[in-house]
Amino acid sequence: MGGLCLWLCGISAAGELIIYPSDDTFVNNLQPNTVNGNRGDLATRYLNQNGSILRSYLKFDLSAIPADQSIVGAVLHLTYSLYINDPVVGAYYLENDSWSENTLTWNNAPTNFNISATDTQLISIINGNGEFLWTVTPDVAHSYEADDIYSVVLKLTNETQVSDADFFSKECGLPGRLPYLQIEYQPVPEPATLLLIGLGAVIAARRR
Repeated sequence: MGGLCLWLCGISAAGELIIYPSDDTFVNNLQPNTVNGNRGDLATRYLNQNGSILRSYLKFDLSAIPADQSIVGAVLHLTYSLYINDPVVGAYYLENDSWSENTLTWNNAPTNFNISATDTQLISIINGNGEFLWTVTPDVAHSYEADDIYSVVLKLTNETQVSDADFFSKECGLPGRLPYLQIEYQPVPEPATLLLIGLGAVIAARRR
């Protein structure tokens, strides 16, 4: 019985990956045709003096995750470089992955994004590095199953309230400040494995 348990534990052992964005940029409604893909920052902002709204876009290639896995955890990490008026930033799932940081502007940016109040709201700002974290497990799991590409839009949850959160982008040149996805996964059990798990549970119950 002990050997069976060890074998099953080995099958269900989780793996973890850190994935950096393949593309990241921001768009500005007051500069609707400007491309910002080579900038070192990612901005989320509303200023009522001039009606300025900034949103950031990030794309992650999930193909490094082995095949036939179950995504059991995904957390998006960004470190802020500017933080004004307690901004609440949402991580909005974007199904459209066709955009590129080299061409994205306010005018051509996809806007068919959505947010889950329970899964992708701002969690916290932590430690001396000033990290923002979002739990995005369902969105990453869906992207992994669909096309191995995860796109997300960062924007203020209230774009009529003056506030500002700027983050470091992958072009910032500071390794400890790069945005990244932290993903935990585990193999999807085969039907035979599920049967063995069930039999193990029955045997253990009978012995008790």
